[in-house]
Amino acid sequence: MKKIVIALAAAVAVALPANAGAARLQGVVVSKQKTRHVLVIAARSGTAWSVHTRSAARVGSVVTVSATRLPNGTYNATKLRVSDRVSRARIRGVVIRNIAGTTFLSAGRSVVPVRSRARSLMSATQSGPLPGTVASVGVTIGQSGSLTATSITSVGHTNQVVVQATVAAITPATATTAGSLTLTVNGQTLVIPLPAGTVLPPTLVPGATVTLTLALGPSGPVGRDPEHDDDDTDDTDDTDDSEDTEDDTDDSDD
Repeated sequence: MKKIVIALAAAVAVALPANAGAARLQGVVVSKQKTRHVLVIAARSGTAWSVHTRSAARVGSVVTVSATRLPNGTYNATKLRVSDRVSRARIRGVVIRNIAGTTFLSAGRSVVPVRSRARSLMSATQSGPLPGTVASVGVTIGQSGSLTATSITSVGHTNQVVVQATVAAITPATATTAGSLTLTVNGQTLVIPLPAGTVLPPTLVPGATVTLTLALGPSGPVGRDPEHDDDDTDDTDDTDDSEDTEDDTDDSDD
């Protein structure tokens, strides 16, 4: 029996050039995931990073972040400056699943939900782009921090992604029956099927953060072969609300 081990992550953070221990990130906060102490920040190009911080910055804030890269592909902020607030941004991510008018994207190793507009924005299907679609998504940012798609452009395809999220519920798999992990992102839930034979560590409980590799097919994601991630961060950062004009935002209407 093939055993697939799902490993706990200490909600943590990530990514720069291999020869650099520090990075300077600029962009718009497109998701604030309080249980993980993570801000997802999107640059003008749509490239996204998950940054561990206890900053009070809100979704829509334009920020400049000094950060260090962690082994799991996320970042730990050492300093964060808020310079402005905008109502539009762009996210480049991978479609995980479309559910009831919401597209769940993998962006910067986090899961980001984006609401669909009333009319279809993509001709391929009325329900949105298929799982595995690499998409450039223009969004408007609501007062509550919710994101609504204004444009979705397919720019490629991939068969798998790695994500980190908070576990809301667990249905263990057995040797012969499938199980599932229910992930929660800002009050929205995403159920990830697990193949029969998946072995979960006893420390994986509701409220924990999991790092999970998702295989993406037309019918949706399946959790498999995740990487173990036990790095930890101290979430120490210096927040400065003074203006920094070198922001990296996209205010154009898509």
